[in-house]
Amino acid sequence: YAVVCIGGADPEGLVWKVAESLIVATDLEVKLIVGTAQQQVSAIEVARLQTGHPASQITALRSLNEQAMASLLSQAAFAIVPGSTVALEALCVGTPLIIGHFMADQKAFAEYIDQAGFGVSVGDLRDLSSDSLLEGLERFQTLPSPLPRLQSRHHELTAYFAEALAELSL
Repeated sequence: YAVVCIGGADPEGLVWKVAESLIVATDLEVKLIVGTAQQQVSAIEVARLQTGHPASQITALRSLNEQAMASLLSQAAFAIVPGSTVALEALCVGTPLIIGHFMADQKAFAEYIDQAGFGVSVGDLRDLSSDSLLEGLERFQTLPSPLPRLQSRHHELTAYFAEALAELSL
């Protein structure tokens, strides 16, 4: 299965747009982690997606604790996430990433993940289509598992995040 998690806020409902692009592009089971801003509409949107794509298995999950989140991510074939803390959570358990952004501060991190080979950037998630996701998935197929590279580049990642945090605190 694939995990789609945009994060807790998601005021634009991007989790549904990304999920729809994914189920049009693949036949994978999709597990959506729905943030607080989208919890009221989750049943309606899951029903809509399944009506349009009846063969798809779509599950919306919410209010996951740390252990459940780590377990879900660690068992996923990949996760589609923005360049935010949810990407860090996925990387910590070795989940391959298809990463994008929808906020300006997420773009540099998404690009870094792509350049470092820890995932594939698909650009602005607000503009994601099934075709652009398929292109990302094709690139993604050539990536080896990120976990060994993450372990060997721990110091580089730590320095990157320390520098990014220092810039934020200025």
